Amino acid sequence: MQKRARIAYTSELIGAGQPGDRIPRARQSAAASRLLEALAGDEGRPLATSKSHSRSAIAVAMSTAAALPLGIDIEWITPARSIAAIAGNFLGDTGRGIGVADFYRGWTFYEAFFKAFQRSPSPALVLESIERPDTPSVHLLSDGTRILQHRIADAFQLSLVWSGNDDSAPLYREGLGRR
Repeated sequence: MQKRARIAYTSELIGAGQPGDRIPRARQSAAASRLLEALAGDEGRPLATSKSHSRSAIAVAMSTAAALPLGIDIEWITPARSIAAIAGNFLGDTGRGIGVADFYRGWTFYEAFFKAFQRSPSPALVLESIERPDTPSVHLLSDGTRILQHRIADAFQLSLVWSGNDDSAPLYREGLGRR
């Protein structure tokens, strides 16, 4: 019998075009709901869930642990955005000189953190998340928040945020949407 993961997550590209193609929000939401159902079917009844979508990508996360704050965010990476202006919203003046890769890691962390805790992280915590390696391994931040960040299809940044005492890595499930 396979042991159920405490946290599981997955992502999927939808549509047949380019990663930056805009997919209608209703189609993104429906695809994310189906993907979450597929993830839950493999892992057990979810007690916490989170969904995100950006352009042609969707990402979902779930936990089988009760009362676990959990948030996921995915964002299409493009240097054409007004990075300094957007970064200024969550980093203040510190965000003015931020690079593209750090910007997307900080932005997705900010969004996932908000989904998990229903409040904004401090600029210092966002900067701390950016300083961690962009690898699919768990990192513990100074306030006890756990993060996992990595690229999806070299075109999207994903951040998963949660809180809890379990330091095991969340389980990434591939190919759920293609079943």
